[in-house]
Amino acid sequence: MSKKIILLVDDDPILSEVVKNRIVEEGYVCIWERDGKLGLDRLKTMTPHLLLLDIMMPNMNGYEVLEHINADPALASTPVMVISNSGEPVEIQRILKLGVRDFIVKAHFSPEEVIEKIKKIIGESDDGQTKQKKSGKPHDKTTILIAEDDTTLSEIATDRLRHEGYQVYTVFDGADALRVAKTMKPDLILLDILMPGMNGFEVLEKLKSDPELRDIVVIVFSNLAQDKDIARGRQLGAADYIVKSNFTPSLIVEHIEQVLSKQSS
Repeated sequence: MSKKIILLVDDDPILSEVVKNRIVEEGYVCIWERDGKLGLDRLKTMTPHLLLLDIMMPNMNGYEVLEHINADPALASTPVMVISNSGEPVEIQRILKLGVRDFIVKAHFSPEEVIEKIKKIIGESDDGQTKQKKSGKPHDKTTILIAEDDTTLSEIATDRLRHEGYQVYTVFDGADALRVAKTMKPDLILLDILMPGMNGFEVLEKLKSDPELRDIVVIVFSNLAQDKDIARGRQLGAADYIVKSNFTPSLIVEHIEQVLSKQSS
């Protein structure tokens, strides 16, 4: 049985990665385009079961995309759900008049809410095999956010953790780490210290000072190996501190499992 296809059109790369990964994990196919014009062009060449559409985008905004869809009989039957930065009644009324089935406000959304609304519109994924494999993993509901600007290390850690069954998301600087943490509230953050813009210590301090985020488990993963740096990380609330010179994929898994085990006991 073929998988149901979702076309995601959104210019926010971080949130799009989070949403796309969660959609794929649920057993759907997700195709991602970064602006309205590319999204409309892609829509004309395929028949997705659902269009997941941002409003404020370059080249062609979501309203224009919706107007083109409504004017084209070949596209008009495509179910559309909007993900928007605004929840103003005037905007919601406008998109509903354009035939949108449902909407999500970005400031309040979670990946699980997206999946719930997708299922209401197009039903469960038809890919039973994917779901069975996913549910058989020991950590399949545990989410990990990796904040690391070294793409090689990030990819190595991501691959190993996904192999272990974790749901893994990645960002490459401190500001995005905070933004994604607020959106998805992962179970654990693997946090680099030396990143562009906001460094890991600043991220850790902000996480632990936010009542909604302070319970997220943080493991620092850094080149900084001096006692004073390790002490600072722990004083700011890190549950563990891994020095990169000691890095192996197995070590990462070991530390994560130990920390999460302590948290659940």
